[in-house]
Amino acid sequence: MSFEHQSLNNVSERFSDESKFILILRDPYNNFASLLCWKDTEDIDESLIATWISYAKEFLGETNFLNSSIKIIYNQWFVDVDYRKQISANFGAFTDSGLQEVPRFADGSSFDKTRYNNIAQKMKVLTRWKNCINNEKYIKAILSNEELRHYSQKIFGFHIKNNKLFL
Repeated sequence: MSFEHQSLNNVSERFSDESKFILILRDPYNNFASLLCWKDTEDIDESLIATWISYAKEFLGETNFLNSSIKIIYNQWFVDVDYRKQISANFGAFTDSGLQEVPRFADGSSFDKTRYNNIAQKMKVLTRWKNCINNEKYIKAILSNEELRHYSQKIFGFHIKNNKLFL
């Protein structure tokens, strides 16, 4: 079950303490760029930003709504086969089958739809933010958010400020 963009407190209350959760976190800059494109809007709901920050806090262990969760950094998963192998140890034998497929659910990728099906790793999912650097609402809501910048730096090792990537 996917609970994307929902409060972790609400999610955890629905399940027993023995439930296992997988928390997949994508960097906020590319995540919100994809959301803007997918929703075909220029608005970013402030509650979505607060939700992403709450996921980051959970990822770092600052909160513990999801007991025994498996935490996955999407950016690293996308590019690093060894990381995927490490994660797969939680589930059984490793396989990359399906890695190159673009799910048809919701018409595939927000930017590329299903054009990259069977060659999914050629999508530029780690540089989507570049498509939004001139969007004033994106700049105001995302790029100027200090807390978002803090957690991006802490988890992903980079942040974006003044339309530039900082490592």
